[in-house]
Amino acid sequence: MGGCNSPPSGCYAQSGSCVAGTCQYAFIEGASCDDGNACTVADTCTMGSCIGTPKVCNAPPATVCISGTTLRTYDASGSCTSGVCVYQKHDITCTGGPCVNNACQNDPCANITCNSPPSSCYGASGSCTNGSCTYPFQNGIACDDGNACTVNDTCNAGVCAGAPKVCNTPPPNVCNGSSLESYAAMGTCSAGTCGYSAMLTSCAAGCTNAQCNASGWSTLTSNTTNNLWSVWGSSSSAVWAVGDFGTADFYNGATWQLRSPPTPEALLSVHGTASNNVFTVTGSGKVYKWNGTSWALHSQLSSSYDYAGIFVDGVDSLWIGAGYTGGATTSLFRSVGGVVTFVGSLPESYNSPDGGASLWASSPTDVWVAISGGHPAHYDGTSLTHPVPSISAAAVWGSSATNIFFGSSSNAGIIYEGSGTSFTSFSDGMNGFITAISGTSPSRVFGSVRLFGSGGAIFFYDGVGVTQETLPAGTAGLEGIWAASTGEVFAVGRGGTILRGP
Repeated sequence: MGGCNSPPSGCYAQSGSCVAGTCQYAFIEGASCDDGNACTVADTCTMGSCIGTPKVCNAPPATVCISGTTLRTYDASGSCTSGVCVYQKHDITCTGGPCVNNACQNDPCANITCNSPPSSCYGASGSCTNGSCTYPFQNGIACDDGNACTVNDTCNAGVCAGAPKVCNTPPPNVCNGSSLESYAAMGTCSAGTCGYSAMLTSCAAGCTNAQCNASGWSTLTSNTTNNLWSVWGSSSSAVWAVGDFGTADFYNGATWQLRSPPTPEALLSVHGTASNNVFTVTGSGKVYKWNGTSWALHSQLSSSYDYAGIFVDGVDSLWIGAGYTGGATTSLFRSVGGVVTFVGSLPESYNSPDGGASLWASSPTDVWVAISGGHPAHYDGTSLTHPVPSISAAAVWGSSATNIFFGSSSNAGIIYEGSGTSFTSFSDGMNGFITAISGTSPSRVFGSVRLFGSGGAIFFYDGVGVTQETLPAGTAGLEGIWAASTGEVFAVGRGGTILRGP
């Protein structure tokens, strides 16, 4: 992101600061500025706007003889047009003598009628002196100074001027998705309309009635003590958590119920697209499908790999990530309608499957694989590559093809991607292993953490920085996390731990 060095006008400091992704600049009261009106002078930053003093036109050109019998005179007061003072001229025929030394040798006011005041701030009728008309001031009457950002315009000494319009009634706060949109207390006037700087604050627990919801994580009864490795749901009342010894735990919005497939093997990943299109995979490559009623074996992959991650992108359409048992690789498989295709492998160093693995895809030509201890692999529809070899990751999630997040598998941190190959690192401040990432937008992202030693943690990224969530005391190491579109977040981990928040 570029620096905050483009203030909205000369009334603001040249350098600003970034607040919730928006540049904010300090208003400089009393600073010189340009209000864009050539007929004002001494423009000054006042109460949120640039206001100038109307230019006074009281220095008409001198009278001059334009012929031997004609004297040209100008009114004592003029009006400003495009920054130039314009004075009403009068050509007087000298009747009593010639025009000499810029004066008639008779009464110069003999043929002058003073009925064209320079503005409404002067009386309609004036008096002539030495060939020039002078009009009385109409002090205190209402007028229009031509500036929509002034109010109560009145005449004073022939000049129409108003007080700067005060912008101190910002719009009320509103919820913008899961974020709170608020506005600066003071605004600036432009073309008669007040504008206020908007600030967007991401609410970890969502936004309701124009305020962030209170946060709070609670422990749910899972009915199992087996380690849980992954969690996903089709809604906040249809959530699956899978783990050791074939454990598949289902949440109906009120309680967790064990609905395990017929296998004693550990289920390492769960994902789906609907309540009747849910898949899970074992380390040996058994893929099971939940059809809305029961689990059944969907396919058996080659036993030469350690399968660890699964991502479903359609009906009976899924991606599977693995490491190679006999060597160091990251591999990707594609299954459509039960037909499994090997996509490709890359030389890699990786940990055991339960060390962390995940996949995410925006399309069949944009698939990301993260295997614990390895570099993120990307499939573009043709080949599998390592576009970012500097990152060691075990967790991946995206909100779009250009908003990808990786969780580090070697130290605490989160990696945010914006272009496909360029990444920015944000430390979560925790000494642990990021096991999974999920969110609802690029500014509402959560990650589960297995702390080094013992215990678990959750981080929250709001688009600007990373903060640690407050969890129940004694929370075990966390291995999976899933954020529902309605705001609820579920995290699972060691010993059957299940949390709901935020």
